[in-house]
Amino acid sequence: MVKSNTKLIIGIVAAIILVFAGMVIKYAMKVDPTTIELSDEMGNEQDNEKVNEVKTDSSADSDTSEAEAVTTKTDKDDDKNDIVNSDYPKETQSTEKLDNRRKTVTTVDSKAAAESQASDDSKAYANINKLAEETDSAAEKMDAAQEKLDKANEALDQAKAERESKQAAYNEAKDKLEEAKRNFDEGQAANYNRGMFAFMESIGANDATSMLNGSSYFSAIEVGSDKDAIALDNMRTALDFLNEANQLRAGEGKGELKVSCKLMALAALNNDMSAMSSNANNDSDLDQNLAFGYDDPFDAWYYDERDSEGGNYKSLVNEDYVVAGFAFSNKGTNVHNLVLANGDYDAGTVMSVGEMASKLDSFKNDAQRGRKYDDVQAAFDRAEKELNEAKEAVNNKVSAAQKASSELGSAKTTYENKLKAYENAVKAKQDADSKAASNSSSQGNSNNFVV
Repeated sequence: MVKSNTKLIIGIVAAIILVFAGMVIKYAMKVDPTTIELSDEMGNEQDNEKVNEVKTDSSADSDTSEAEAVTTKTDKDDDKNDIVNSDYPKETQSTEKLDNRRKTVTTVDSKAAAESQASDDSKAYANINKLAEETDSAAEKMDAAQEKLDKANEALDQAKAERESKQAAYNEAKDKLEEAKRNFDEGQAANYNRGMFAFMESIGANDATSMLNGSSYFSAIEVGSDKDAIALDNMRTALDFLNEANQLRAGEGKGELKVSCKLMALAALNNDMSAMSSNANNDSDLDQNLAFGYDDPFDAWYYDERDSEGGNYKSLVNEDYVVAGFAFSNKGTNVHNLVLANGDYDAGTVMSVGEMASKLDSFKNDAQRGRKYDDVQAAFDRAEKELNEAKEAVNNKVSAAQKASSELGSAKTTYENKLKAYENAVKAKQDADSKAASNSSSQGNSNNFVV
């Protein structure tokens, strides 16, 4: 009996230990159903084996032993409940595996999160760099547009200044044209074109006009040509050279030469014929000096021949000569000729060089008013054309400046949009970094948990 009781007690204790171990394992592995179920099955199999042994050993015992077994089982169940309600489970092999698996999952999740974050950072930085480059490019284009506008405005200012200058010239030409219209006289215009013919008539030198009309050289005259010897301007030049001749004679102690209207006409005829034939021609038996191609004929007649006392020099300073006529033309080359006569020659209308110059200037000024109408009209037309061109240039420069201004506005808008996009991308990255740092701090604190 004692032996049977001893075996019974040993069996009960073994069963209690197995149940206690099973409950601890089940509690520790409650988040892992597979481990818990396995522990329960193993515990139940062991319990069944032990119970069977107890039943075998105690099959001959009385009902009292069964009652003790029931009582012992009830106490075991109470101990089981105490263990399940414990706040501090014992660490077993199953709980250690759970912790390892959690660490492994956490490490994998952290690595994946880090890789994802690195990818996001790379994309964000690439986008920021791209936006920065686009912003710089937009800024360069905006600067170029500003430079283009500055140049366009500078060109516009120059065009406006040119327009103002042309406007002033136009106003002046317009005033002259109006004056010419008021003074216009067709007769005066004709007088200017007729030149020496009209002048000699105006001073009553009929001997001169007879000389012109009666000469065989008349065909060499080009009436109305500014280059001909009878043109009023060329007559005035001839009188200047005749005045120079008197200065040179005075230096030689010789008397002043008077101007003969008749000899002026003869000199003009000889000059035109010589210019046409390129040879010396003289429609009289009077002494004549002739020069081709010189700006100042006295370089040849006086200075080149003075030392050698050449023929032209001797004629020029001959004290017997008291009247003269001079002519100048420039049809192809300059042609000068001086006709000289002594007191025996019938010189017709005679006067001093200064007196004839004065009469010629007065006649020429009056005659020019008639002729000036055409010249002034042409000058006005040119001024008007240049003013219109200047106005058109200003309009073009205004259009160019407006276009440059529009391009600058567009470039500025593009730059501002690019800059805003860049700043937004930078701020978004900063916000993301701040949020990531905050999340990392929270995750670090959540690593301390209780199962």
